[in-house]
Amino acid sequence: MHRFFLALVAIVVLFGSGYGAVVLNWAMGPWEATGIEQDGSLTHMRFDPSMPPADFVPLFHGAQVIQSTRVMTKDAPSGVGMLDLSVHGSADAVRDFYRAPPGSDRVHGQRTGGAEPEPGNRRLSWR
Repeated sequence: MHRFFLALVAIVVLFGSGYGAVVLNWAMGPWEATGIEQDGSLTHMRFDPSMPPADFVPLFHGAQVIQSTRVMTKDAPSGVGMLDLSVHGSADAVRDFYRAPPGSDRVHGQRTGGAEPEPGNRRLSWR
């Protein structure tokens, strides 16, 4: 067990915390939990890095899923999902990608063949 943590620290130091989180979540594997709310209702949570994201969630090109979570409560019986991502890109590029309006020329981190952005347009460049 000590070797695992030493290897994990080495991965974090050499490659960054995103890779360390991926290795740690891979080692833990998928797991579930159930919580009891104040009103007595149950909340079910599932944590699994290999759970696919919803179709409407765009992923930045080259993004790596660190953890995927699904929470189901009585108020949201179909569930609410959360993704922890590790991406390589400038903060401006990632922010602009996720702020782009739906239907823009990005689909799951890839261009859909639209025209190149005009000069001065602050959209993500896919070159």
